Amino acid sequence: MSSRFPGIADLKEMPPEDVAVFAELLRQSFTLFVSYAFWLRRRARYRWTPIHKIIAATLHLVDLGLENRVILNAPPRMGKSESITILWVAWHFIRRPACRWLEISYSDTLIASQSLAIRQTLKLPEFRYLFPAVEFSPDQEAKGLWWTTEGGSLRVASSGGQITGFEAGDLDDLDDKGRYTFSGGIIISDPVKPDDYKSAVTMSAFNERYVHTISNRVNSPRTPIIVEAQRISNSDLSGFLLSGGGGCKWLHVRIPAKIDPDDQEKADRRYTKDWRFGRPVKLNLPDGYIWPEKYDETRDLELLEAAPEIRAAQQMQNPSDTGGKILQTFWLKRFESFDVDSWPHPRVKRDGEIIKIKRLDIFADTASKTQTQHDYTVLQLWGLGEDGNIYLLDQLRGRWEMPELIRLSEGFLNRYADRKPRHYGWRTVHVEDASSGTGLVQFLRRIWGAHRIDGVKRSRDKVSRAFDAVIPLSTGRIWIPENAHWVPKFIDEMNEFTGDDSHDHDDQLDPMFDAVSVLLDGGGGKSIFDLV
Repeated sequence: MSSRFPGIADLKEMPPEDVAVFAELLRQSFTLFVSYAFWLRRRARYRWTPIHKIIAATLHLVDLGLENRVILNAPPRMGKSESITILWVAWHFIRRPACRWLEISYSDTLIASQSLAIRQTLKLPEFRYLFPAVEFSPDQEAKGLWWTTEGGSLRVASSGGQITGFEAGDLDDLDDKGRYTFSGGIIISDPVKPDDYKSAVTMSAFNERYVHTISNRVNSPRTPIIVEAQRISNSDLSGFLLSGGGGCKWLHVRIPAKIDPDDQEKADRRYTKDWRFGRPVKLNLPDGYIWPEKYDETRDLELLEAAPEIRAAQQMQNPSDTGGKILQTFWLKRFESFDVDSWPHPRVKRDGEIIKIKRLDIFADTASKTQTQHDYTVLQLWGLGEDGNIYLLDQLRGRWEMPELIRLSEGFLNRYADRKPRHYGWRTVHVEDASSGTGLVQFLRRIWGAHRIDGVKRSRDKVSRAFDAVIPLSTGRIWIPENAHWVPKFIDEMNEFTGDDSHDHDDQLDPMFDAVSVLLDGGGGKSIFDLV
């Protein structure tokens, strides 16, 4: 044999009892079937990444009848459709040729190609030899609908296609001892196009169709419905069902492109708000990109800069609330480098040009508690350039108790204080004089002098202060680094900021609003309210 898997010639040379054992192993093990089928179809090894192991484990719960309403969200091109809509369905046909399936996707061409792939898999010479009971009815072998001689069927349709008259599963799905017997199901695979993420009408129409038509196509209350899709919006089918639109609870398997503690915290909080009808699955994976060959830091940053809303939805499976957005991340300008020790002025390099920084200030926003559900403490170094723009030069962010907060703040201030060879350091530290910030103000005044530590008393609400930043942002007067490690989190937070205070965190934006007020005087002397 040329591989560890037998081809048709190898199978015919094997003793019948060995063939029977191999066939039974394939019936019992989905993972073995996937590996074998993939090798037969492509002559390549199936790569069992964490994503595919999670999918297989989830499907096993469905096989056993332990779960029958499942939403699985994962980024595009990660193999979820092949695993679920093709190989899982094919596997169940060899286990029970009488299974009845209904598959729905946004594209006629896509869903027809998946139907063809299932049939071609089952017609491979090796599977025909191992599972001769799987036969197709010769008069019902169209791409959109085909039957087995045992009464099994597969109906595939586009999101707006005809499905009335077609059903999934079997009413008699319990054996004589009351044990569940899998008999097919409904698979909804990416029901709307990614381009429809801005079309509330399109998403709403399919959500309504799910409630009134698709959900009624099951023959038994135990017949599973699987939604496997990338997220595109809070209003997509996954979001609709997680918020209670389907009237039942769903096992929710959310697989982001990157395991990130902050992102996970945001998702966890959503299960108490707009995802209340979802039961989350803990992935228990290490931090970092879940499949680096498919998705890495370079692509992550490209998407974050070009289309943060698409990244949040399609890659992180955690779409941001686009309603009431005030700040647009594409308004931010980028500089290449910052040299704090250049003499006599610090300077930044942007677009090949050197800009002198004529003033440095530090702005701080402190959190009252250190638990993960609370905000962070943030210290930001801002510079006012000779060109009249302001530059976010460095940032320190974390959750710390007071002793550690004082130690780290001192280190940050010392790093950018007056010292040779540079001519000068920061002029003033602006700290919100509230909660833990009050203690920090008192401590820093003892070290640096009261005249250099400004205890900020914020008298205006956050939304008004955000509107003050709109003009300098939209006119290109606020610059951030290209490659600093903290930039992605800063952009995430800015992208999620809303006027109704529904966002999770704004600890990085508060110091920016203060920097606008102090260094740009509310946008060059005028706020947005002065102009409207």
